[in-house]
Amino acid sequence: MARPHWSQVETSLDQYDREAVRSAVLDVLRHEQPVERARTPSPGRAVHEALNRALGAWYQAGPTVGDETVVGWCWCHSFWAPAKELADTEARYRALADGVVEQVEVCRDWRLGLARWIWDHAGDGSDETLEGTVLELVSVLVGLGLHDSWYAHVPTAVAWTLESRGRPVPPDLDDQLEALASTSFTSWVEPTADARKRFAESAAWAVVERALDAEG
Repeated sequence: MARPHWSQVETSLDQYDREAVRSAVLDVLRHEQPVERARTPSPGRAVHEALNRALGAWYQAGPTVGDETVVGWCWCHSFWAPAKELADTEARYRALADGVVEQVEVCRDWRLGLARWIWDHAGDGSDETLEGTVLELVSVLVGLGLHDSWYAHVPTAVAWTLESRGRPVPPDLDDQLEALASTSFTSWVEPTADARKRFAESAAWAVVERALDAEG
């Protein structure tokens, strides 16, 4: 799925309805997950796909953070486990739905944390302030939580910050920012000051260079 534009993400932040999400999740669990399998620790891929569809456009605007078991990334911490001992089928489904909603709200809180920073600290948008903006943004993302492949969200956050300032981010720049993040940072590890500075310098130059190419 292509990265959504910042304007789509802003719209999605206002579209969350907890009760509607919980109801949609319950419908998926009741219809996609047979009772006899609801006690197992790992639901099938079809259930995860149905959950993602049920969560709607606001959720699919991404990125997904803190909800790894909802999207099926982390089978060892399946959200099915806490309810597997409940004998009553409907109680089991309700407990499972609560677990999904809890993870989804962690994801939304992450997005809101990033959005608040973009709204409040995006700067004047000039090339002279760009490196400092990216440097601060990396620290914001570290503060929002380190996890497996956390750095995969750095280029997305940089792109959204640029788009919030009215600067276009074409696919080739997205790819370049992604490559820089993947070679600058490591899963679960807080980046050093040197790594942050190198990324900020390289990312800022990539943005400026792309703008110069577009003008030429």
